[in-house]
Amino acid sequence: MCIRDRNVTFSVDDVDVSDNRVYVKAGETIMATIESDDVSLNDVDVSFSDTNGNLFTNVNVEEDSDDIWIADFTISEDDENTEIKYYISYTDSNGVDYDASGDSNIFIDTIAPTLKQLTKIGTTNDTSPSMVFSSDEAGTLTSTLAISGSTVVIDGNNTVTFDNLSEDTYSSETITVTDVAGNFTTLSITEFTIDTTDSTLSYVNISSDNLYDATEAIPGDTIELTFTASEEIETPVVSFKSGDDNITHSVTVESDISDNTWKAYYTVHSSDASGDVSFTIDFSDDAGNQGQQVTSVTDDSIVTVDTELPTLNTVTISSDNSNNSYATLGNEITLSITSDSSLNEPTVVFYHSGTIVTNAPTSYVDYADYTEWDISYNITSVDAQLGGLVTFSIEFDKRLNGLSGNQVVTVTDGTSVTV
Repeated sequence: MCIRDRNVTFSVDDVDVSDNRVYVKAGETIMATIESDDVSLNDVDVSFSDTNGNLFTNVNVEEDSDDIWIADFTISEDDENTEIKYYISYTDSNGVDYDASGDSNIFIDTIAPTLKQLTKIGTTNDTSPSMVFSSDEAGTLTSTLAISGSTVVIDGNNTVTFDNLSEDTYSSETITVTDVAGNFTTLSITEFTIDTTDSTLSYVNISSDNLYDATEAIPGDTIELTFTASEEIETPVVSFKSGDDNITHSVTVESDISDNTWKAYYTVHSSDASGDVSFTIDFSDDAGNQGQQVTSVTDDSIVTVDTELPTLNTVTISSDNSNNSYATLGNEITLSITSDSSLNEPTVVFYHSGTIVTNAPTSYVDYADYTEWDISYNITSVDAQLGGLVTFSIEFDKRLNGLSGNQVVTVTDGTSVTV
């Protein structure tokens, strides 16, 4: 800029900024050069102030030569943000006084941007993840990671997208925002992980809590599927089939010890179809990588559901009396049964005229397949005194899995014994 016929130029750290609006930060030096074309200058006085007229006190004014004077001062951290104004006066060698004042077009900015991370990347399979941060100043963005897209930062919320990151955990990365004056703030990015590897299930087992056999299940038993993943996974989706029918009642899925090991279980209902239990497991890891659906165990485990109640094919009663429909003191009464399934030892209670026979019956079984049983007892004097028609109740269950049949209290062939 010119003061009458005298030239005044401004520079920041020796860089001419006379024709530009510039911002300066703490530590930078503002210099005004006053130069005369044809006369020497005397009594040169230069002062700088903020927009409120407060003078900067650390101004140094020196003569560089007869016709060139230099005034400079260095911005300190304590200086407030403001435009720098100037006042220049001098007397030339002809005795003429000159003075000028005005705006330097130089603005002090000693405050670095304030940054805050607003979203976290976490664990993801996106190799170009984004995060949102805020800045209270506009500026330029840089990072320890490659950036995809614009590096222009606005005053407000900004989104930064990182470019083509490899699979890894990133724990020491930063972004930096530098304002127009050169003040900068560096923000540490919360640790995140890029995971592009699909998880797998290394162990899958199915079992039942049946009292007799972990490969069998009857109504009331719990069937449990246990599986271990190669890494932590989100809650998996597990479905079961019993025979060919879908299990529609409640299935519980929960982690066991850690998010690597899970179990899914349900209780067998009497309405479930009989047959082998099958399943599907759908799962993904914390990064969103979808594992391949699993439908088989990794060992030889199997569970078969049995909801078909055992039945008694034949039930007959007789006495060893010459007339096997009657019994007296000392006679043996025998209840003979056959079943459609191998049975555990049945529980039989005999009655005389509705009164329980107290002497315990003796059971005999065809041990070939446990489907034929004889249950006998001898008539005592007490039994003989009671007299009357002999009745009974039979409780029975499958030898394989404990599934109980319906109580039986009648014969199948019309036989009877009266004491």
